[in-house]
Amino acid sequence: MAFALIRYGPRRLRTEEITSDPDEMRIGRWWDLVVSYFIPVAAVALVAWWLYISATDNPGQWCNPFARDSVMTCFFQWFIAFAAFLGLNRLINRRMDSRAPVMHQ
Repeated sequence: MAFALIRYGPRRLRTEEITSDPDEMRIGRWWDLVVSYFIPVAAVALVAWWLYISATDNPGQWCNPFARDSVMTCFFQWFIAFAAFLGLNRLINRRMDSRAPVMHQ
């Protein structure tokens, strides 16, 4: 979600959506910096820490995709989710392309 927000633009979101109503709470430039830099770094650090703990707690089982709390379990589940989302994205794109009006010049 944070990556989608970064792509949209934290400043744009803050100025156009969050603080557009004068009665709403004011959020300063600090929010842009937190969303742009701190949250992605914290997310990567948290995932790296979790992978490190998973690998060191189960030294013999870290590469078993069916072991509980193993590194490979995480990667295996991420692969399945990524493949499912990629497949759904392609399916939706095909359906939208087939329904799009054809413009002749």
